[in-house]
Amino acid sequence: MEYALPVCTPEEIKSILTATISHIHSLLKDNLVGMYLHGSLATCSFQLGSSDIDLILVVKENLSSEVKGKIISYMNKTRVRYVNITGEQGKSIEMSVFLENVVQNPQYPIVVELRYDYPDNIFENEPDEEAVAFLYEAKERGFCVWGKPIRKVFQKIPAKYYLLSIINDLKSTRKFLLKDPTYWVLNACRIMAFVREGKVLSKLEGGQWGIENLLSKYRNLVNQALSRYQKKVNRDHASWNREELEDFAEYIIEEITEN
Repeated sequence: MEYALPVCTPEEIKSILTATISHIHSLLKDNLVGMYLHGSLATCSFQLGSSDIDLILVVKENLSSEVKGKIISYMNKTRVRYVNITGEQGKSIEMSVFLENVVQNPQYPIVVELRYDYPDNIFENEPDEEAVAFLYEAKERGFCVWGKPIRKVFQKIPAKYYLLSIINDLKSTRKFLLKDPTYWVLNACRIMAFVREGKVLSKLEGGQWGIENLLSKYRNLVNQALSRYQKKVNRDHASWNREELEDFAEYIIEEITEN
């Protein structure tokens, strides 16, 4: 079976990603409509060791408990392989499975058939507020790995649904600001880019946008997040200025609330 990958896919990632999609395809067989990438790999902003691989599967019918169990078991093993390649514990392949009729009639929140982030964060057949954003990004800037073209599978999702989804994610992860400043700062920048200009950006692109468009007093902070994300500096959190981070978070939350 032939699978397409973005030309910017790092060599270290090609084998693990191809093996994953091939194995999942063998489990789903004719039930599979298509496999699609969204996020940094789809937009050629992927940073090895800093970025997750974001994969969407669209299926015709509900998955059996047995198939879900096999997928989860395989993804757990894939996560270990990914960590061995990148040396980063917190990053891997994140996968969301949607029914075709759900994708073609999008709601907020949207029901996911199966969503795998990591072993302790798995959703099955339940409404998911964050997952709406995945579909919006796939429709706008996604990449078809195999199957029906994006334009024939993904319906247009109202921008208000996407905004609700990404703002909810930003607010819910606010408590992790000091634990993972790089993620939160860059995510905040890309959300501001959508709030102000309707742009769908990756974290890398969002950080670059933030340097040019947010208040100048936060320029160094965003630059610091970008440098860490691109691994230009050591990612030791000790050098972050806590007061500056808290001030930035308050500014962002206030801005998106007002808009």
